[in-house]
Amino acid sequence: MDRIPPTRLSRLLTGWSKDGTGALPLLLAQALRELAQRGDVAPGTVLPSQRALATALGVSRSTVTAAYGLLEAEGRLESRQGSGSRLRGSGAVGEPATEGRLASFGTRDGGIDLSSGALDGLPSV
Repeated sequence: MDRIPPTRLSRLLTGWSKDGTGALPLLLAQALRELAQRGDVAPGTVLPSQRALATALGVSRSTVTAAYGLLEAEGRLESRQGSGSRLRGSGAVGEPATEGRLASFGTRDGGIDLSSGALDGLPSV
């Protein structure tokens, strides 16, 4: 499980509050979302605590709390008290796999086909 230090994340977020207009939590959530979409922060990475990130960015803790809350509501962040906040991939929770090896387990009605214990072979093989 990778953790990103608050100082490194703050460097990646340079200029986030100057890039747009609107409330700081919305701007911070957008900047974190873009980092995840570009792959600058890998899915599964544990983000800094709210207090540590707020200190590194020079904002109030409530700004970071609200930004994390927005991302959690979108399914892009998973938070557990005492374990930290873990960034998810670009897809929201509950979206079926549409590509890759796990897509072969999906059915047309959105269910999961468990009748086979093996995935289809790779096209290159």
